[in-house]
Amino acid sequence: DVVDGIVYGAAVGLGYNFLESISYMTNLYAVFAPEGAGGLAAGIQWYGRQVLGLFFGHATYTAFIGAGVGIARQLPSVRQKVLAIVAGFVIAIAGHFSWDAWATIFPIQNTLFGLVEIHLRTLIMTGPFTAGVIALLLFGIRYEGQNLLDQMRKEAATAQGAILPDEVPILASPWQRLKQRLQALSRAGIRGYLQVSRLQTAQLDLAMERWHRERKEIDTPLEAEQQLRERVMQLRHWVAA
Repeated sequence: DVVDGIVYGAAVGLGYNFLESISYMTNLYAVFAPEGAGGLAAGIQWYGRQVLGLFFGHATYTAFIGAGVGIARQLPSVRQKVLAIVAGFVIAIAGHFSWDAWATIFPIQNTLFGLVEIHLRTLIMTGPFTAGVIALLLFGIRYEGQNLLDQMRKEAATAQGAILPDEVPILASPWQRLKQRLQALSRAGIRGYLQVSRLQTAQLDLAMERWHRERKEIDTPLEAEQQLRERVMQLRHWVAA
């Protein structure tokens, strides 16, 4: 979905940004080394790309591409899927183009004010795109959480024992899940913590499987869902023991 798409897309951008940073740093070091300023030039590139521009640069652009792919996976028609993917690419291209255009039209001055310009350019040109990614991510997390809550309630209503009604509000809240794991830690040590953590993860996996199946996004047989349910029951037995 859109959350996975943003995460995977941003990860690709971070990897690309790292490799590009190495390329620019080594090149500028070689250029300015004869003047004794190679380390400074490489350091400025490192700061601009790996600190200031770590999430404001390529990670933002590729996150939009990933978001487009994630949204496309949830749409019914091929036309809608193509439009979503193309839209992600177009926004990513627009973001990078705005950065390049600013750098070309308003080059950074070789003065102390140039340090201010670097930060302003990042915030003004890339900031809105990064804010858009964050908004999409928060919306996706909220949408996913609401649907998982619905699936957990439906699973609890089946009375098969994989998810109990009183467990639904705990599973729906990250803080409540953490609280339950910490309580297990105080009772049974690290072993109890890990057992409860595995149980919670399996229950969430079951809810996610139900959600994907309801949206007709998976082709796995119904037995796969039952296997997840049996896995939950097995883990529940271990926790009870």
